Amino acid sequence: MIRTSIIPNVDNVVYFFVEDVLPSLRNKENDDADLYFDFGEEYNKAFNNYNDCGVESIIKVRDPNKFFNLLTELYDLDVKLFNEYKQEPYTFVRMQNFFRDIWVRASDLDFENIEDYLQKQIDMYKDRTFSIFDKEMKICSLDEVKDVAFSVKNNCAMTWDEAPFELSFRFYDYYYEDRNFGDIFFELPKVRYGIYKNGEERICRVGSIQKDVERQEVDDYAARALNRAKYLLVDDREDFEGLEPSKVLSFMIFIKFLKEMGIDKIEMPRLYVLDYNYHLKTDKVLKKGIKEKKKENESLSDFYDEFYEDKVGKADIISKAKSEDLSRIAIKAKDYMSDIEILDIDNRILLDISKISLDNIDNDLVRYFHGEIDHNKYKYLKKDKTMSRQFGYGN
Repeated sequence: MIRTSIIPNVDNVVYFFVEDVLPSLRNKENDDADLYFDFGEEYNKAFNNYNDCGVESIIKVRDPNKFFNLLTELYDLDVKLFNEYKQEPYTFVRMQNFFRDIWVRASDLDFENIEDYLQKQIDMYKDRTFSIFDKEMKICSLDEVKDVAFSVKNNCAMTWDEAPFELSFRFYDYYYEDRNFGDIFFELPKVRYGIYKNGEERICRVGSIQKDVERQEVDDYAARALNRAKYLLVDDREDFEGLEPSKVLSFMIFIKFLKEMGIDKIEMPRLYVLDYNYHLKTDKVLKKGIKEKKKENESLSDFYDEFYEDKVGKADIISKAKSEDLSRIAIKAKDYMSDIEILDIDNRILLDISKISLDNIDNDLVRYFHGEIDHNKYKYLKKDKTMSRQFGYGN
């Protein structure tokens, strides 16, 4: 049950945003991203909203009324999505995270028209094209390495992630016929995505392709077998120059799922304006928390040191993975799938995948997946009301 103070309506959103969010974001001493919203002279005066700290990242709000209406609708969708997927209470802290972190997803192009950005986010939340995979589903077996089961799972992402949804691809060392999977698996990097409409055309925005930070339990035999499968992708090509091959593989499998759903365009941001500073400030919070935990329990000092090593000081790596690596992944995918057409790579990465054919895929492993992933194997789920979720299937 949502507390009365945070029921999604415009009055509540305006009050909370003006009284809590705006002062927090524009105060450089706080742990939130440095961000100033310029509503114009009249509204800035009414909100007592001035850029006293000299924050450099500025969002110009052209139409404050439209801005708050869209933000309220998006907040309402976030509440519903979280309750549906996480099945947990939408707490006050979760609400704070939404209003402060939803801007971390914005690219430099999004900053130029924040109302359009909010509308795209709303479209992405509403589009449920891959909700048929909310229950993890086996797609095929990878017979070349053991009898490994390959599955796909759709889930919602967190507000500070780069898109509202994420698709996971997993390899299991065994699979039960009652559609239950074993505990031991290898997971490819998650594809975080959202689908919005541009006129009558649906475009998939890929926000990031990243490994899960949680460690995966993989037995030695499965690890060796699945790593061989992953590196079949490398083939006899030039070195990937630091780009993880599994990210490219994950993206090329994702392309096939998009094509099966009739989506022919992929968009990737070139730059997330707030991302780097956001992770620097997150580091500060983690450092402080780890220091306090070590004081409370010195016997777990080594554990917290290891946690620190895994989590802190990764701002450069994470930002690179979300910007530079995306363009490299797109270009590398075109090496294997020559039918991919790069429409734009300067302002954003925009790909046309409509002409991809199985015959022109220059890798046995990728061709195998594209041959096995067939919507006819799971199309019955489109008509299953229990799977289509509250927003309906697709658009």
